[in-house]
Amino acid sequence: KRPCWDTEAHLSLFTCDIGKPFEILNNERLLKFDLITCFQVLEHLDTVRLEALMKVVESQSTTGTLFIISTANNSEVVNGVELHVTQWNRTRWIDFFSKNLPHFRLADPMNDCLMPRRSVHDLDLVLKRV
Repeated sequence: KRPCWDTEAHLSLFTCDIGKPFEILNNERLLKFDLITCFQVLEHLDTVRLEALMKVVESQSTTGTLFIISTANNSEVVNGVELHVTQWNRTRWIDFFSKNLPHFRLADPMNDCLMPRRSVHDLDLVLKRV
């Protein structure tokens, strides 16, 4: 019951488990994206699911693709359940990306007016595929 889902579901809005392998296709062709974003998402995935998502990012990107990330490293417990299962500092995230996104490099940070969402934990990262 979110805006647009009633008219755009299965047309331009889709749901999938990003912690499992998936592909975005158009007429059975794998799409490649120039921009991939994850705002306040990655901290909710464990290492296995993060690795699966990085394989998708790698396969659906091309030279010059920007991967823009904002994440958190604090605890968030709701009804006794820890929602932030991956609470890494900046160095740990950069190490993870360097191992799991071999074609990406850390890029200059985004200007404040261009970054749609900031992390209060200094965990905003911009990676660029080379």
